[in-house]
Parts: sequence; C-alpha cells; structure tokens
Amino acid sequence: MASRSSPHIAPIGPVPFKDTEQVTDDLPEVSSYVLGVPLPLSALPSSLLAGQAEMKQLYYQGFWLPEALAAGAVPLQQRFEPRPDDVIVASLPKCGTTWVNALAFAVMARRTYNPLTAADHPLLRLSPHECVPFLEGLFSPGHEARLDALPVRRGDLPATLDSVCNGDSWYGPFWEHVLGYWRASRGDSAVLFLRYEELLRDPARELRKLARFVGQPFSRAEEDAGVVLGIVQLCSLQSLRGLEDSRSAGGGVVDPRLNHMTPEMARRVDGIVADRFAASGLAFD
Repeated sequence: MASRSSPHIAPIGPVPFKDTEQVTDDLPEVSSYVLGVPLPLSALPSSLLAGQAEMKQLYYQGFWLPEALAAGAVPLQQRFEPRPDDVIVASLPKCGTTWVNALAFAVMARRTYNPLTAADHPLLRLSPHECVPFLEGLFSPGHEARLDALPVRRGDLPATLDSVCNGDSWYGPFWEHVLGYWRASRGDSAVLFLRYEELLRDPARELRKLARFVGQPFSRAEEDAGVVLGIVQLCSLQSLRGLEDSRSAGGGVVDPRLNHMTPEMARRVDGIVADRFAASGLAFD
C-alpha cells in the first residue's frame, strides 16, 4: 500500500497500488542467488506440490515456497526496507487474506475514499490484491509472480492433506508461521494477530481493532455516521466475490472443510493443530 504521512497533517493514503505501479527495467538481477551468495535457486532442495504435478516448490530457510514466488522472496529479504508507516498483511493462503487486505485498505484510505459516499472507491473497481500487492511479486524479475498466474486446477485432496500435515506443502510447515506471528504478537505492539473465525463472527469488532492498530481509530462521529458498518459492507465476502447467498452473518462459512473433507481428515487436522499449539495458549473455536 502506498501512503503518505506527516507529523502535522493527517495521512491521506493509502492509494491503490495498481494506480501507482510502474515497472522498471533497471532492477539488479539478484533473484537467482541466495542472500548474496552465488548459489542459484536451482540448487535449493525442490519437490513437486502434492496433487499438482506441474507445480514446483523450493525449500528455503525452513519453508517450502512456490518456485515462482521464491524468485521474489530471496531479493525481498535482501532489499526490502520497511517504512515506519508500512502495514504488512501476513497470512497463509485461504486464511482470509483477500478480506483482510480489503478491510485494511478501506480503513486506512477512508479519509480519501469515504466508504459511504465514494462511487469511485477503489474496491468497487479493483481487486484487493491490486490495492495491496504481494511483496514477493514486487521483487520478482519483471514483476511476473502474481497469484492469477497459477494454473486453475483442483488438486488431489488426500495427497494435499498428507503434504500439509507433513509440513512440506507450500509455505509449510504452516504451524511454524502461525506460532511465529502469535508469539510475536504477545510481546510486540507492532504485530496484530487476527483469527478468521473471529472476523466472520464479528467483523465490526475486528475492524475497530484493526483501525486502532494502524493508528486510525474510528471517531465517535464516524461511528454515528455508520462508517464502520459501511466498510464492513464494502469489504464483505458478498461484495468481494459477488456472492448472493451466505451461510453466516459474517458473510462466509466458518468451517467449509466439511464440504470436502471426511470426518477422519478433519480429525487428523484437528489433532495436529491441538498438538502443535497446545503449549502456546493459542486456541481456535
């Protein structure tokens, strides 16, 4: 998210990344090397994603990354320098990333784009991922690594489940990501830990929490004017996906796995979650 701030004036950003994106051809070609060492990405351990024979993943610093994004993750570590007012959304796939991107953008841009009156609001014409870009994509050669570049194909669920449970799926082991951010959030005010289930249960409450975290809490006047509910509606899953029906008040389904997973599969995942998170104090309901 692009933003501009000053100690004397209120922030007016962010603005949609797609509206400011400029691809340059003069970036150094460092994506084939690991942390400045002449080790090509092809030398990293690799495997094919379970159930997706055409998708390759690389093992880098303890995690499995999609090959297309690994090319951006390496130079990202080398060159990215966060600014004091940067906000980074960190999550695993299918954990509400699109929704949180939309909520965060709408909250921080509400002084520029009023969610109640702006007919030209960016989220009415752009995907949340066009407003809030993937960092790995920004540092990939030519900026090619985009989520929509992945083949649209359903994988083999049992094989995929095995891969996730074994910790060798994309971004795996998933529990190390979750626990890392959970522990950081317990002792660092710069990390906000959100649960997808709580977003579904009470999106307005979580939105207020998010607004306080980014330093832009809602004023009483905004509350009375309905800005909070306006943003919730603007960023609802119905709006983002064009859905007409919903099976929960929050606009989504808390446990969609029941549509695809057998009871045995669900129990296996629940067992891993309970085992890995038992001593952390992190619970899901």
